[in-house]
Amino acid sequence: MKKKLIFYSILFILSIIVISISLMIGTVKISPGDFISSIFGDDNIIRKIIFDFRLPRVLVAFTVGASLAVSGVVFQAILKNPLSDPFTLGISSGAGLGAAIPIILTLSTVYISLGALIGSIGVSLFIYFVSKRRHFGSTSLILAGVSIGFIASAAIMLLFALSSASSVQKVFLWMTGDLSIARYSLLWNLLPLSFVIIGILFLYHRHMDIIAFGNEFAKTAGVTEKNIITLFWLGSILAGISVSLVGIIGFIGLVVPH
Repeated sequence: MKKKLIFYSILFILSIIVISISLMIGTVKISPGDFISSIFGDDNIIRKIIFDFRLPRVLVAFTVGASLAVSGVVFQAILKNPLSDPFTLGISSGAGLGAAIPIILTLSTVYISLGALIGSIGVSLFIYFVSKRRHFGSTSLILAGVSIGFIASAAIMLLFALSSASSVQKVFLWMTGDLSIARYSLLWNLLPLSFVIIGILFLYHRHMDIIAFGNEFAKTAGVTEKNIITLFWLGSILAGISVSLVGIIGFIGLVVPH
């Protein structure tokens, strides 16, 4: 218990250090002295740069990175595949389709995020109902996810063909990941939900260890189909929230869990 406390304390301190360094790096470089004085002083320009522009982006990056990493752990466990990530199941393609429509219709950022979240949840619903008949086996989950992912990607290509060049460029930029849309209003709505889900998933860490040994072993160890369904939905929602915040960012959910 003491070793765990020390480990988590070190992680927390490192996180604060990384966030502080990130706030000082950018087009306008801020020295550690100016950074500290801007927090406790009256330097309005530096305070505006830090708190109005950089802090929301850093917090969103931190939240999205944590969410994708934890979601990657979940999917690698339930799919029993070390090469799985939150986007193996087509969640990214569904979110991309959900975001592409409001972008092409020139709607606000809120509708883009909402559309991406709806798209990712819609894909998750499809995978759920298809895989339910196969008792949520890893093969059925992957096949259902890959299938709906290709369908959503094809729909995005069709939208590209029917839209103007400027709209296609905006969609493409969003799909490559974009932290510039980060705002406090968006962050405070989704950040608490992300960390609540991460906290719940932490309670299931032993279930994920057991599932990795195979379905038959998991059943004998007391892991039920309901537990797998819970993990699937929590991981899917976490990935959907991440994509809705900043677009599609790959590899974090694949690499960080390892």
